[in-house]
Amino acid sequence: MKNNRLPSLIFGLLSIVICLFLAWLTYWAPAATTIPNWMQAIPKFNAAMNGISLLFMLRGISAILKKDIVTHKRSMFSALISSTFFVVGYVLYNTYVGHTPYAGEGLLRLIYFVILISHIALTVVALPMILMTVFLGLKDDRPTHKRLARYTFPIWAYISITGILIYLLR
Repeated sequence: MKNNRLPSLIFGLLSIVICLFLAWLTYWAPAATTIPNWMQAIPKFNAAMNGISLLFMLRGISAILKKDIVTHKRSMFSALISSTFFVVGYVLYNTYVGHTPYAGEGLLRLIYFVILISHIALTVVALPMILMTVFLGLKDDRPTHKRLARYTFPIWAYISITGILIYLLR
């Protein structure tokens, strides 16, 4: 694990920078003055990317349980790409639209914010974990990859599921 300290530090710092940028973009950056019509499709696109990412993750877990390493790698890489497309959609949407306050009331509002807060908090935790897990897999450090993936997978899956729920509750 000693030789993984530098990548861990790099992924941790990169994750902090990304999260700070996304927070700034979502809550403090000025929204665009004109919003293209196609921008209305981005939230649905983002929910779809979360769902696709989850499906690829499940396929990857199924493959590794069957010792099918090639399918596992392809599936997990596809999950990473789907999640990356989500981030691109998120950045685009927030660049044009900015922060959109939740309009729900009562119990639904409470449920929404509990899901949203857990989603955001776990995203901050998961980002460096995902990057490190992928790095360890590419490096073929299977024991360390497996140990970290046991924690990364359920958190990443939760983020994908709650991302879809956040879209549906909007």
